[in-house]
Amino acid sequence: MIATTPSPSLPTGDFALLSDDQVRLELVAGTLRATAPASIAGRMEVRGIGIVELPAAAHARVALIADLVAADRIERMPEPAEVTLLGVTVPLLAMAPWQASAPLKLALALDLAARRLSGHS
Repeated sequence: MIATTPSPSLPTGDFALLSDDQVRLELVAGTLRATAPASIAGRMEVRGIGIVELPAAAHARVALIADLVAADRIERMPEPAEVTLLGVTVPLLAMAPWQASAPLKLALALDLAARRLSGHS
């Protein structure tokens, strides 16, 4: 699931759905922007329930890429990592999605990335 937040008030959990499984990336005025493909916009697959329709954001600025990996691949004190997409470099966070702390870690990393983008590091 690709999540976005409408405000930098993290880590409150104020996330909104952008897209499930895939996004389309585009460069808009030097900013990397993600949108949902029309075929899956507003839909999310929920294991054990099926496809559900949910309110979704139309687009979001890409501030962070979360790479979902096995817990044993996460370094305790990793060096900062980045990835460049369409000429824009963004922070890359390796995270284990099934750990209980994963949502909070993602919220914290997204908050730090949003501060970096706004110039308030």
